[in-house]
Amino acid sequence: MVKKLVITNSAFSKSLSLTEISFEFPSSVTAISNYAFKSCSLLVKITIPSFVTAIGDFAFQVCSSLTHKILK
Repeated sequence: MVKKLVITNSAFSKSLSLTEISFEFPSSVTAISNYAFKSCSLLVKITIPSFVTAIGDFAFQVCSSLTHKILK
């Protein structure tokens, strides 16, 4: 049985070292909660595959450098 993982509210908020995020198989992440990556100002790229079925409100708010969003 595959365990499902949710990135909780504000889990990585203000993480200034994040520049890229990729959830690839066999990742068990199925949801990204509200404000999870808020104010990650150096985040440039995120890849979200189809098994991530929910993205919360303002999950990427104030990610001013985010220019590449890939939904698979």
